[in-house]
Amino acid sequence: MDAVTISNENGVKEIVTRDGMKLTVRPIEEKDLTILRRFYENTTERGLAMMRANLLDDFFENRYRRLIEQQDITLLSAWFGRSLAGVVLLDRGRYTWTRHVANIRCYTHPDFQHHGIATILLREAFENADLHGYEKLYCYLVSEQKNAIRITEKFGFTLEAVLHNHAKDRYGRYHEMLMYSVDLGEAHRRMDQMLESYIPYGG
Repeated sequence: MDAVTISNENGVKEIVTRDGMKLTVRPIEEKDLTILRRFYENTTERGLAMMRANLLDDFFENRYRRLIEQQDITLLSAWFGRSLAGVVLLDRGRYTWTRHVANIRCYTHPDFQHHGIATILLREAFENADLHGYEKLYCYLVSEQKNAIRITEKFGFTLEAVLHNHAKDRYGRYHEMLMYSVDLGEAHRRMDQMLESYIPYGG
């Protein structure tokens, strides 16, 4: 069984995962920023090493508050009770010629992986991208992120570029950086295919 939306009111959705976990999916609010910081602090050591930026510096809450207020980012969250299970972020282009494009990043808390939460959040992000008028999404991954690559490709993202030794983690190790992108029309076509035939992907 695939995930099922059981209610949708005022931008807040109640969704049951394929294995029966009931989630609340909604935008992150300012009151959630302390919990969001703890969410990132509980990311696995490998996950922290792979993050593009230091999300845990002293300016974390002020930086996110400003980005949300200025509508430079859209941050959606999945909650299991009072626990933050996952987040997905849409970061719009800052230049006039890239205002139709957004960078997408998705994280699932280690305690809630393999329930399909990343897949649910990506679907919600694509719907939100339509509302904001985005036409294309892109993401950066490193070659070691096998599960993330698999989910990304399920949604129709294709590999645009491989940048050798372009990523350097906080331990000084180099990694290949992979750039993936997808047209929103193709993403919706892939989502329709997923609804027609359940595919046991992780996340």
